[in-house]
Amino acid sequence: MCVVSLAIVALIFSACGSEDDKKKSNDDKPYSSAGEGGSAAVDGPASAGRSSDEAGQGNVQGGTGPGAAGPGGAGPTAGAPSEAGAGGEGLVVPFHGLYIGEDGDDAAGGTAEAPFETLAHAASVAQAGDTIVFLDGAYSLAALVAIPDGVSLMAENSGAAALTGSSVQARLSLAGDTRVTGLEFVSFSNVFQFADGANASGTLIIKDTTFTNCTQQALVLTGAVQAIVTSAQGAVLGNGGGAFATLSDTATLSIEGGVLQNYGAAGIIRATGDSSVTLNELEVIDGTGKLLTLAKQAVATVTGLTASTLAQGMFEQKDSSELTVADSDLSMKPNATTYYCFYLLNPAKLSISGSKLHGCSTGIKGGIPAELTVVDTEFYDLTFGGMDLDTGGPNPGGVVRIDGCQFHDVAYVAMRMGGSFSLLDLKMRDTVIDVTTLANWGGLIIDAGSASTIDLGTLAEPGGNTFVQHTAAQNTALRLQMQAVVVQAVGNTWTPNQQGADAQGHYSVVTGKVRDDATAVASGINYIKPYATTTLRLAQIP
Repeated sequence: MCVVSLAIVALIFSACGSEDDKKKSNDDKPYSSAGEGGSAAVDGPASAGRSSDEAGQGNVQGGTGPGAAGPGGAGPTAGAPSEAGAGGEGLVVPFHGLYIGEDGDDAAGGTAEAPFETLAHAASVAQAGDTIVFLDGAYSLAALVAIPDGVSLMAENSGAAALTGSSVQARLSLAGDTRVTGLEFVSFSNVFQFADGANASGTLIIKDTTFTNCTQQALVLTGAVQAIVTSAQGAVLGNGGGAFATLSDTATLSIEGGVLQNYGAAGIIRATGDSSVTLNELEVIDGTGKLLTLAKQAVATVTGLTASTLAQGMFEQKDSSELTVADSDLSMKPNATTYYCFYLLNPAKLSISGSKLHGCSTGIKGGIPAELTVVDTEFYDLTFGGMDLDTGGPNPGGVVRIDGCQFHDVAYVAMRMGGSFSLLDLKMRDTVIDVTTLANWGGLIIDAGSASTIDLGTLAEPGGNTFVQHTAAQNTALRLQMQAVVVQAVGNTWTPNQQGADAQGHYSVVTGKVRDDATAVASGINYIKPYATTTLRLAQIP
């Protein structure tokens, strides 16, 4: 007779655990691979059995030794079968699928061979850790369906199961964590909302799913919920409708890849409260809706965006919102009815780097943010200008940093900023303002108050900017519409042989003078300075 010690028995029970414990440990995906030793699992969902002893179970626990693949049940495949370990016993979390089919019956068993008919019934019997699987087909939803916390939704074959919202009440109410894979949602008002509203929490993971013509918004994100959306590059994520997502409270939204297209004037993503948005490698095309609207303390980070729309503007910011855009290509269609890549209502912060703004009327329009940083960005093919920023609202001015940018092929002005009472802190370095095609106005127009700091280059840190101008008919490179301000503009390149510039377009130190300043009223190709109280410091010596 063999005697098994209590310690060994305890170890076995600890390793195996209960079925509920196993399912809870697998909340990141409905399929699990085998452990290091012994067993192997087949990654196909099974029929409705909850234990490895029931028929059709796709993932089973093997024995010791080299092991072999488990038998596997019918159903979708989530990945390649796991390989068996070299020895020992591996733990596998069983998959429990509740199936829905076009010809199903809610009195059936909910297996792949005998599926349920409705999502409402499947959700009513689902438990945390279960996955509701839609067999290929089209399904109609006429009422709100509550999805329990921890229940996932997926298509047996990605893109082959479509749900249509047949009434305004048709939507899915989430209680907590939910994963959605491979489905298509068509003609809903809203698709997902959270039952607890401002008190909601949980994570919504959406993968390879499409939302078409959702008349209000596909995702209503409230409370402290987190939505993570991923799509393959070039795959349609959202197609038409009122909006893709609205965020409030402290909700977060992350989108990786995919295409959003044909949205209306209501806007695609709207964030308010203390919510946050992250967009990466997203493509936005056509439609008349703003891509992103931020209000209150909302924060957004956008990287690798490609946009070509007919919109009223791609980005709109106000209040204390913050936006960072990097490595993006932003443009509008030639027949766009409205004009701005960015429209600012005196927000807290806007940062743009490594991007292109073109095809718009104006690249950045509105009130100067409290903090504006533009680095290594190109503004071109603009029917009005690169930046047209004034003051007003809560911010009397702002801190503006322009570095390594290019402005060319603009019709009226490369940059205009300030206002009669603004306190502008402007620093510009290594930037090219090419106004050879300019119709009128000027390259850089500054209108600021007497306490402003305008730094286009100093002796300690030369500007390295280039102001390209050719004829007086094209107006001027620099227009200073301010009084009692010293403007530093040392170490730049200007139109050669104009207003004291040499043949290389430089203003050099004059022997015997501490500074070579333009302090008198002057008007020409390189600069216009209407007020005698403004000092334009073009060159210095120590």
